[in-house]
Order: sequence, then C-alpha cells, then structure tokens
Amino acid sequence: MFISTTPDISSAFPAKALRELNGFSYVPVMCMKEMDVPNSLERCIRMMVHVNTQRGQMEIKHVYLEGATHLRSDMTETS
Repeated sequence: MFISTTPDISSAFPAKALRELNGFSYVPVMCMKEMDVPNSLERCIRMMVHVNTQRGQMEIKHVYLEGATHLRSDMTETS
C-alpha cells in the first residue's frame, strides 16, 4: 500500500495509524509526500492499494471523498 500526504500533514505517520487497524499489521506500507504545487488540494491523504483480482478495470470502483473528487472527476459519480 502506498500512502501520500500533502506537505501540510506532518503530525503523525499514516502507516502507524493504518497498522493499528485490525488486519493491517503485516501489510507493506510506503509513505511519501506529495509535491508542493501552489493552489493544490490541501490536507489530502491518498492511498493506493495493490490487489490481485479477476475483475476487469471497469469493474473496480475508485473512491474519492470530499474535495478530492475534483482530482479525478472522470472517475467520480455525481449525485
């Protein structure tokens, strides 16, 4: 699992919090900082999970919450 944060998140390691969840003790995690681009989304944590599946790409549902929906509006359902 890859976790990236915007530069304004600095008070804790996301991987440490993840490992406290049931079932994540032995999941390999790599944390990194996002590039500091002017006027970009603030206070954002992104997670990329690699899984083995028989499903096709069009069957996978990508989740974007709150302000992150504008990052990939082509993959976000609007209601």
